[in-house]
Amino acid sequence: MQDQNYEVKNDDYCLRIEDVLADGDVKSVLVSVEALNEESNDAVRNSVSCPNIGFSDIFGFGSSGSGSVTLYGEYGAKRYFMCEWNAGGNICTVQYADNIPKIPDDEWLKEHGDEILSISFRVEDKMNKVIKMNPKKNEFPEGITIKAIEIRGMCIKVQGCRSRWSQGEAAEAINVNFCPTVTAIRKDGTCVRLMQGDMGYDGEETDEIWYSGSGGGRTGSDGKITKMEKYELFRKTFELDDVVKVRVNDVEYNVER
Repeated sequence: MQDQNYEVKNDDYCLRIEDVLADGDVKSVLVSVEALNEESNDAVRNSVSCPNIGFSDIFGFGSSGSGSVTLYGEYGAKRYFMCEWNAGGNICTVQYADNIPKIPDDEWLKEHGDEILSISFRVEDKMNKVIKMNPKKNEFPEGITIKAIEIRGMCIKVQGCRSRWSQGEAAEAINVNFCPTVTAIRKDGTCVRLMQGDMGYDGEETDEIWYSGSGGGRTGSDGKITKMEKYELFRKTFELDDVVKVRVNDVEYNVER
């Protein structure tokens, strides 16, 4: 488990960048706001405010774009917000204060400016918490190799390759990336399906289904897939701290921290 401390706080709140997925102008930024005392906890739960987000270039010029910021989940005194944006610029700025307007005017800033928590960072494939694993104990079919599995707060990513495919498979399975079924096992014994694979393994029954949308691709030639990658976005924030084991198809791995 890797933890990069990318946060800012005051006496009431902690603003943190939890995760980032970026592909050109399409950016997803997972942000958390944690209340640090009872009064701020009541305030954030009764507030309809979301963090503000914006993008600029390295020279500080703002970038036009559009997107949304939505409440993505809650965990104790922490609320998660998903910022999904389509904008240029590689510098992201996120701001939060209790009841901050979407576009604060000069009067509001004059009265509340010292309450604003602000983080600016260069957009990259950033992971504050991640479970990384190489499923060496698995035996995958038909020359498939899964090189890496990453479980993050907003998604799961699988990378691998395949030695060969037949001519018929190349035509029929153009959208199949040959990924395993991945299930997370929590401390309380409940199981969460993070990815439904396409290797013919149905998997054991699970308590929850967490994924909501997928993407990825593969490259190769001459009947050989040199690289394949698939990801599943989660329908809400997934708490990695609760995970003790990960099942890849029918093989379990302990999570090391």
